[in-house]
Amino acid sequence: MNLKRITATVLMFVMLITLSISAFATDKPVTVHLDGNQLEFDVNPIIDNGRTLVPMRKIFESLGATVDWIDETQTAIAVKSNIKIEITIGKYEMLINSQSVPLDVPAQLINGRTLVPARAVSEGLGAKVDWDDELRKVIITSQKDITDAKTTKYSITELSPEDTQILKDSAGNFRYLFEQQLLPDEILTCSSENVSDIDSKTKNVLDAIYDVWDYYLASVVLEIQTNSKDTYNFDMMKNATTEEIMHGYINILKEVGMDSASNFEVSYDTTPNGRSVLLLTFSNTEFDDPMLIVSKHIAVVSSDGACRYFTGELSPVFEYDVWMLCEITLEGRKNYGMLDATTKESFLNKIDDVVYQR
Repeated sequence: MNLKRITATVLMFVMLITLSISAFATDKPVTVHLDGNQLEFDVNPIIDNGRTLVPMRKIFESLGATVDWIDETQTAIAVKSNIKIEITIGKYEMLINSQSVPLDVPAQLINGRTLVPARAVSEGLGAKVDWDDELRKVIITSQKDITDAKTTKYSITELSPEDTQILKDSAGNFRYLFEQQLLPDEILTCSSENVSDIDSKTKNVLDAIYDVWDYYLASVVLEIQTNSKDTYNFDMMKNATTEEIMHGYINILKEVGMDSASNFEVSYDTTPNGRSVLLLTFSNTEFDDPMLIVSKHIAVVSSDGACRYFTGELSPVFEYDVWMLCEITLEGRKNYGMLDATTKESFLNKIDDVVYQR
């Protein structure tokens, strides 16, 4: 299984972002520039009460965030590293890591598209925003200008108490990202190559699953350290091996219970019909976020020469008392309904029903 593509280069992970905005028709169009570059949206922004509103998904993704949409509440959820923004159509507030932030204008649904205030969401994701009234230009600077005084000096293999809390606060957001995007992307983009590994039950593939979790979270720790008000000594990176650096970062994750081994187990199993399954079983399904969807089990199954990725999800819609069988594909998600019981056996039996179309 080619999951080793997530390697030590992830430790130097930098989110490069570009943004494209053009103005709604006025005498002098409003332009939006990100880090000196003027780009365009496929849908024009609008001006409401002196505020520029832009298409939701484009602005969030351009600023490096992963976006999800909750249709029932008309709420957009954007996650970037340790920052989570929730913004709902018509509400004069948004939530940043569950803290309320007032808005001059709310997100709006216009011609079937969700538009959000550019300044509020950009600043919420750590960018700096200025307005040039003469040129009618929104200027977004994504690079954080770190001018805070540096005090305590830490090794890169440790975190300050404040940064440790930032890492802990990102646990739920990262869990969702791992289940719904990182792992399925790694498995499904090289699906045909992975089938033989599942059928032959190699140990390498089990280890690689853990690496997807640990290497990406190591990049999150590095980003926290880089943006911290505290000072970290990165000199050891010059002479240390990849294994030594990763060992230090995994120790950080272990201390807060966020390493892969503390969160899930990977094993081989079979469905009642005898089909080989790569099975992930999570130890924790309880998070403070009432909107967070998490899985108890994830199963990767070989079917017709390709891999299929199934989740046994606990949904907040049913107050986490009901499991749903879902499938993630490269094109999107499928929901196959509720499981008969909240057990592994029920989960695997439902997969048989789907795969064999019973």
